[in-house]
Amino acid sequence: MRGVINLLSMDEGVLTLEERRTLLRLARHVIAQRSGLRSEAPAVPDRLRKDMRGVFVTLRENNELRGCIGYVQPLESVADAVEELAVKAAIEDPRFEPVVAQEVPLLTIDISVLTPLRPISSPGEVSVGTHGVMIEAVGRHGLLLPEVATEYGWTAEQFLGHCCQKAGLDKGMWRRPGTKMYSFATEHFSEADLLPAAP
Repeated sequence: MRGVINLLSMDEGVLTLEERRTLLRLARHVIAQRSGLRSEAPAVPDRLRKDMRGVFVTLRENNELRGCIGYVQPLESVADAVEELAVKAAIEDPRFEPVVAQEVPLLTIDISVLTPLRPISSPGEVSVGTHGVMIEAVGRHGLLLPEVATEYGWTAEQFLGHCCQKAGLDKGMWRRPGTKMYSFATEHFSEADLLPAAP
């Protein structure tokens, strides 16, 4: 669900349209720079250098996933996280070869800024399309962003099952005692919606 704001508050508000665009430009700048291309860094408001949130950066090429890396916990400011994670999504996602300079203009960048994790005990506490989920069990953990369930048309139970599978667990592991489940909401935005003319 691109461009939808879900329960995120920053200074009693949400990211402004210009702040979202700035973060997307920042992500593209660091990827281009890391790929050896010339790029001008956008001016970043102080608030984005101070507010700490969990962040995920997703790269797509021709509508196919090309890389995705993130932090669930607020380890650094939103802007600093976007800078670090955009580069990591481009070159460190183990599922893909590193992005090369020729691919940079073909990428579409999405950013998800997360609310704190909230413990849950059943699928009834997961609102599909609004909540992402994280599952921890036997030393493993898996996480799926809210838009994944929407994209595949999953129910809340299917969402939890696929999250278990991503963690390398049996799909039914979420039902077992000792398994920890969490939900979170995101503010998710994409160049496809906010920067259609991005190079």
